[in-house]
Amino acid sequence: MIISHYISNYIAVLNHAIRTKRLYCRILHTKLGERLTSLLFKHGYILSYRIISNIQYSFLYIQLKKINLFNPFLSITLISKPSNIIYWSVDRLVFECSRSGGLTQYILSTTQGFLFSNNAIASNLGGQVLFKIN
Repeated sequence: MIISHYISNYIAVLNHAIRTKRLYCRILHTKLGERLTSLLFKHGYILSYRIISNIQYSFLYIQLKKINLFNPFLSITLISKPSNIIYWSVDRLVFECSRSGGLTQYILSTTQGFLFSNNAIASNLGGQVLFKIN
């Protein structure tokens, strides 16, 4: 349950930064947040990130990517909510990706860690669908 609450907060902070056209956002640092941010960085959705600690807390500072004043994130939508956890098989994942025409990426929590939908399909893995990026 705590994982889902953190993910919903993570998405809310990113969506707020996108809507207000900010270049940076700050999220409370956890290992989960660091793994998600690292995944988004590797796939080119964010420009950089840094962990900054003070006496009491650690924060993830995320620099959002802008291409000609356009953010690659149009929107991020939470799929698995704390009250309703959604699991998809590989077949369902292939169906949903083909239905969107390849414009939507899903982030899944699998047995091999967090993966984008195309990597999960290539590895023949299903899992908990955390959120989607349009």
